[in-house]
Amino acid sequence: MSNKRKVTCSICKEQGHNKRTCPQKKIVIEAMETAYAKRKTNNMPIPKVGNIAPKEIVEGMLCTNITQLKNTLDAIYHWNVEIEGKRFTQLEGMFAGFYQIYHELEDTLFFLKDYHDKALSPRHRGVRTICLLFKEYMTEIDLLKHKDEIGTDINHPLVIMFLKSYINFISTYHHIFDDKTPTKDRNAIVTDYTLLMQQDVEGIKGLTVGEA
Repeated sequence: MSNKRKVTCSICKEQGHNKRTCPQKKIVIEAMETAYAKRKTNNMPIPKVGNIAPKEIVEGMLCTNITQLKNTLDAIYHWNVEIEGKRFTQLEGMFAGFYQIYHELEDTLFFLKDYHDKALSPRHRGVRTICLLFKEYMTEIDLLKHKDEIGTDINHPLVIMFLKSYINFISTYHHIFDDKTPTKDRNAIVTDYTLLMQQDVEGIKGLTVGEA
């Protein structure tokens, strides 16, 4: 008789498979996303264990986060809004989107601030790293601070630079968050992105100094 211990799934509590291969995993994650979104919309506290939420909640929160960041990018590119008879330009949408993106990153980083590295999966840890880097980049480029300088020029160098960097950020986020990305490749992506952000920040400094 075999003494091999049967694996019990922590999601469905059935034996024979683990949480990574559980057929109910997608359903659980979607439920977590919905619960997180409702709590965030209604300014309700996120359930936590000690100072941190369960990793299933982190997964749902980050799924919601990347969706909202992608939706903001789409809104910027397809901006067409009229409020009380006033038509807002794509550049005005760009400024509104910039504000939204910054605060979405701020909320995400605040949520994750109590986690030490080992408490996060490699995917979640990588996402936190690039979100922190891009938030620092946004602080440096600060389109809102340069609003008068940009004027009505949707093709202003700072606007173009930001949009290119933001598209790259979203793409990098997808690769890091994808559970099919090997850990070795994910670590390399994070390292390359860190170096790229350092170069981009230097590029911003050179551009703003040159135009001062």
